[in-house]
Amino acid sequence: MNFVSARTATMQRHIDEDVLEAYALGKLKDDGLTQVEEHLLLCVPCQDQLRKVETFIKALRGVAADLFDSYDFVHDTEAGPVHLTLIKAEGRWVARFWGENLEGMLVFGDARDASRYLGDCFSEMFPAHQCTPRCGPRDKVSARPEDRQSTG
Repeated sequence: MNFVSARTATMQRHIDEDVLEAYALGKLKDDGLTQVEEHLLLCVPCQDQLRKVETFIKALRGVAADLFDSYDFVHDTEAGPVHLTLIKAEGRWVARFWGENLEGMLVFGDARDASRYLGDCFSEMFPAHQCTPRCGPRDKVSARPEDRQSTG
């Protein structure tokens, strides 16, 4: 997949904003990642645009963190439901993921870092996952495994 215009080498074209967003989120792989990184080494306008995209992403994560004391998102995967949960407790953020035969947790001082951890973990575990209408936020969030409810 060609993420950057064929005319990139002459710096007459720049990286599309959606590609910069994917790069900032760590979603580019292999050749696309290499092309973008090579272009960014030399293209100051694209470096500036990348900084703007990164600032926007951080702002969105911050707004989401400020709106909720807890948040639970469930992905419908081939391995069954996988929960990605953020819970604010005593001024810190607990980032948890769980599903059948799968569980992880870390504590962060910042909701953005906790959110990034969850996204990174999920992407590593399920790199080919495409969300379906069954994927989405859930109302009930519990920090205790014995209180977890099935999302069938």
